[in-house]
Amino acid sequence: TPLEVKSGSALGVLKEFCEGVGGTSPDIVLTSRRMRSSMVTECSKNGVDHIAGVILGRSAMVLAVRSDSALTGLTVRQVYLALARDVPEKGAFRRNSAILWSEIDPGLPERDIRFHIPPRRDSGRAAFNALVLEGGCREVPQIRLISGAELRVGRCVTPRLERVREIPRAQAVAALLEAPQDTVGVISLADLLQSGGKLVGLAVGGIAPEHDTVVQGTYDFASTYYLYAKRGQRLHGGTEAKDLAIDRVIADAVREPMVGPGGQVAKLGLIPLSDADRAAQRAVFTVRADTSGLGSVMGW
Repeated sequence: TPLEVKSGSALGVLKEFCEGVGGTSPDIVLTSRRMRSSMVTECSKNGVDHIAGVILGRSAMVLAVRSDSALTGLTVRQVYLALARDVPEKGAFRRNSAILWSEIDPGLPERDIRFHIPPRRDSGRAAFNALVLEGGCREVPQIRLISGAELRVGRCVTPRLERVREIPRAQAVAALLEAPQDTVGVISLADLLQSGGKLVGLAVGGIAPEHDTVVQGTYDFASTYYLYAKRGQRLHGGTEAKDLAIDRVIADAVREPMVGPGGQVAKLGLIPLSDADRAAQRAVFTVRADTSGLGSVMGW
C-alpha cells in the first residue's frame, strides 16, 4: 500500500493522530510539537494507547549579522522595541521612531536598525513572532492590560514597515551578505554554519547559538522535531501487516543513517541528538532492516 502523505499544523496533526485507529486518522506524524501528557490521555480514550515517540533532531532560529558587524548580542526585549510598529510609552503606545540601536539601549552601538525577517506566511515567521517578539513584549504592562489574546499578540508581533524587510528563507543568507553593515537577519543554524564564517550568530539573552547550546537545550530559540507512531493496531481491528510496516518505520527512524551525523535529518538542516541520546533511543526500539519507509516521507 503506498504512503499517503498530508500536511497540517504541528498541533493539528497531533489532534488528528489522537482521533482513533484506522479511518482517516494518521498512523504516523512528524511534528515540531511535543505530545503532552494531556494529549496522551486523550489518545488513550480513543484507543490510541500504544504510541512510539522518537526525537529526530533539532533546529535553531538564529539572529545573524555579517562578521564585520558591531553587534554581538541582543535580548528579545530589545528586538521587540526595535521592530514593533507601536511601542509602549507613559502608559500608552506610540509609533516606533527609533533609528539607531543605541536609542533602544545605550549599551548598544550607534548603528542603524535594519532587520530581515521571514515572510508572513512562512513557518519561520510564526516561530520568530512567538519566540522573540511575543517573548520581548510579554512583561510590558501596557500589553498585559489589553483584553483578548488576539489583540495582545497582534500588538506584539505587528512590525514597523520601515527598517524591516521580509526575505524568504532561500534568499536570506545572500540578502544578508549584501545588506548594509549591522543588518540583522533571521536564518537557521544550518544556514549560519554553511556561511563559512561570513555570518555570525548574535547571542540572545547572553546565550550564543552554537551546536552544543542547541543540543544541550540551553539555547531557547530551538525547535525539536518528533515522530509519533501508532503501534499495536491489530489489538483494535488493524492488521498485522500494518503493525509490521509501522515498526519498520520506527526502527528506521532511530538508525544512524537517519538521525546520526551525516544522516538524512542532518541533510535536511536538523542537528542530531547527542551520541548518548541517540543510543538511548536505539535501545528502546529493535532495529530492523531498512525497507524505505521513513526515508521517503522525510524526502517529501
